[in-house]
Amino acid sequence: MSANLYRAYAQECLHFAAEMTPSSKVVLLEMARYWLRLAEQAEKNAGYQADGLRGDELLDPPGT
Repeated sequence: MSANLYRAYAQECLHFAAEMTPSSKVVLLEMARYWLRLAEQAEKNAGYQADGLRGDELLDPPGT
């Protein structure tokens, strides 16, 4: 799978988390975090770094 696909899955988790109860939101945010880690690992395995947001930067943007 590609890093872009992993990031798309993370985005879906974040989208659905916005409408969930607190306990379900926690699960979806954790799933998003794992998808982003997989994306980063896929990029490392491919030998390059993405220009976009990475890992926790998407979930916890700087300055928040």
